Amino acid sequence: MIESTANDVVVEVQQSDFSRSYWVSRTWMSSASAAALQNADVIVVPWEDFRPNRPALFPEGTSDLVRHLRHGVSIGVAIDQDKYEEIALYSNAWRLPTLICTYAVIPLLVNLLSNEVDRRFIFKQEETPVSIVSVELIVEGPLGQCVSIKYNGPANKLPDELLKQVDACFPKADQTLSNPPAQPTAEATQADRPTYQGRQTLR
Repeated sequence: MIESTANDVVVEVQQSDFSRSYWVSRTWMSSASAAALQNADVIVVPWEDFRPNRPALFPEGTSDLVRHLRHGVSIGVAIDQDKYEEIALYSNAWRLPTLICTYAVIPLLVNLLSNEVDRRFIFKQEETPVSIVSVELIVEGPLGQCVSIKYNGPANKLPDELLKQVDACFPKADQTLSNPPAQPTAEATQADRPTYQGRQTLR
């Protein structure tokens, strides 16, 4: 595990066993809901056993976050609609749900989170604005490995810190992405091109 503390930023980085295959197998996921998550770029997962007799909870504001993120990425929520529940947290930090994403979508997701930071802390006037963010991001690497990045610190430092940690964890992948494959020729058929599932909405 890597832990760094600088300027009130606390980051913990470690290997994670909580991949999407773990979440789709949870008891609160039906087979239909699990299937919908297989091709999602980003999965919003609950906090497990955060309160007694409530095995799966999301922090207050999760549904609002999902609505904004799904304008840019395909996103799924790892729970059946009838079991979805948010919990109010009386804290001076903005606590986000745990997010799982593929390595390839990291730049886009971080940009969307940066927009959320701006929307919440710069453009939105509040009597007591909150400037601390707490979130766990689980990144699915190109070779199947998963890395958990837990961030707690100033909102304006979140985007750069997430990118820095991802770059440190997946250096070889960065080199691969810096040399993308050649573009398909005009003779490429539609069957040769990948297809993508439509966006998943919060049910």
